[in-house]
Amino acid sequence: AQNKDSTVQFKSEVLERAIILPSDEKHCPKSFIVYGDEDPNYISNYKSMAERLYKRYIRVGGVWEINIDYHNRNRYRDLFFNNNKLLGMVDNKQEFYRLFDPCINQMVALISS
Repeated sequence: AQNKDSTVQFKSEVLERAIILPSDEKHCPKSFIVYGDEDPNYISNYKSMAERLYKRYIRVGGVWEINIDYHNRNRYRDLFFNNNKLLGMVDNKQEFYRLFDPCINQMVALISS
């Protein structure tokens, strides 16, 4: 029962934080990193998704490097350069889901101000 309660609470938190984006893929395409290709197993490989998101958006010199604070950028660098820390998260989908919350929060704050 406790596991069901935590899942319900998690889903509720996700809905509270949701940002409504256009559903038209022409104006707001889905991320290839997140949604993958035709491989049905891709979507369950959270570690690979997280690494690719880090390299593209957070790593210093990343193709689409975002503006985040020094503390968080270093926290992500340490996490992704220390594979043991990342491997410890592999079985926890909720932790992977929340991994980039500090980045999302900072991006929303920047566009909202």
